[in-house]
Amino acid sequence: MNRQKAPARANLVLAVLFAGAFAMGCAEMLVIGMLDLIATDLQVSVPAAGTLVTANALGLALGGPLLTFLTTRFDRRHVLIAAATVFVLANLLPAFAADYQLFVAARVLIGAVQGLFIAAGIVTATSVVPPERAGRAMAIVITGFAMASALGLPLGTLLGQAVGWRGSFVAVVVAGVVVLAAAVLVLPSLPTSRSSRAFGQARSAFAPGVLAVLGVGFLVFAAIQSALTYLVPFLGEVTGVWGAAVSPFLLAYGVATAVGSYAGGRFADTSAPRPWSSAVSE
Repeated sequence: MNRQKAPARANLVLAVLFAGAFAMGCAEMLVIGMLDLIATDLQVSVPAAGTLVTANALGLALGGPLLTFLTTRFDRRHVLIAAATVFVLANLLPAFAADYQLFVAARVLIGAVQGLFIAAGIVTATSVVPPERAGRAMAIVITGFAMASALGLPLGTLLGQAVGWRGSFVAVVVAGVVVLAAAVLVLPSLPTSRSSRAFGQARSAFAPGVLAVLGVGFLVFAAIQSALTYLVPFLGEVTGVWGAAVSPFLLAYGVATAVGSYAGGRFADTSAPRPWSSAVSE
């Protein structure tokens, strides 16, 4: 009976992690789809509004690893719930009250807890499935962010066009509250072993092969975000595509990202060698 329940419980945990990643990905991507609206409302230039994307990226790239390092000794369940709570509270600022400076600060914090959620979510996802499904479990979390590009970004852009950009962030807050409630009810306790704590992970993180992969990832995502950030103004000024007509372009990008993310997870489980696994465990 327990064996029958285990896969169902694992799928439920993965669903919550997917939903959390989706909500956080929507918060990250929404600014891109409403850059012109935000710039007009906050009375700043479009390049200045683009700083909101940079702020989120800096929070994710710098604050995420730092928070992960500082929280490695805590139960992953508690870390995920704390990250979801801070995410909801931080998104209340752009939803209701933030001026430009406060919005930038909130974006840094949102990016940092997003990075923390990714790290803790991947650890949790791989812990509730058999080793042969670890790649797909990680892909589910990552695909949550990809689906934010596929669905959250175009739908959020349409909502922003209809009710204003702050209305889209209200929807993100509501989604975050739902995810937080589900996390409290569903996520299992997952204490961190001594070998997996901060300094043990640091030794693996600074291995040359890991740094090389991180460097490639940095360049790829920097290039993608640099182009994607100003896609909406580009479409309007160069091709004459404005408003709701932008959504199909954003949808096409998001669908391609989601398909690639999930396919990558399946490839990791079936084709990718794992010579690093024994080295990391030593």
